[in-house]
Amino acid sequence: MARAVRIGDLEIDQDEKFQQRYWRIQRVAWAVLLCAVALGMAGFFGNGPISRGQVQSGDLKVEYSRFARQMAGNTVRIMLPASAAKSGFLRLWLGREYLQRMDVQRVVPFPQAVEVSPDWIGYTFQISSQEGELTINFDLEPQEFGRLRGLVAVDGGPSAQFRQTVYP
Repeated sequence: MARAVRIGDLEIDQDEKFQQRYWRIQRVAWAVLLCAVALGMAGFFGNGPISRGQVQSGDLKVEYSRFARQMAGNTVRIMLPASAAKSGFLRLWLGREYLQRMDVQRVVPFPQAVEVSPDWIGYTFQISSQEGELTINFDLEPQEFGRLRGLVAVDGGPSAQFRQTVYP
């Protein structure tokens, strides 16, 4: 209930319970805003330290963004030793379910051949040297939002799985 308080020549109505509730709500709102800013700076909504993910299985290493935006650029980087190539060729398989929800903008280096199977899409790369590390970049653009599960496998070698969250 409001009660009147006299300050000098003024008589002011005060509702202390309402004022206490209002201040409590205001503090919670400030805490929520600070958390949102901190999460944004950390990379929860895009680029930042917590948005970069990496999985490794044997010699196969996959770097990706945990959080991506629909219709915005996104790079999946696959690294493995050049010795993984057989007879000068390396065949890399990516899960078809994952790639169907992506638009492949560019693959660097350019693959010699692309194969499609019911569950996988295979990329064959010609490798000139058996030494050093190979890095293959897939520049992708998510077409749908939601949780995605990516699979990467080397023909006759290791495989790795990763998850991405795509925001609208």
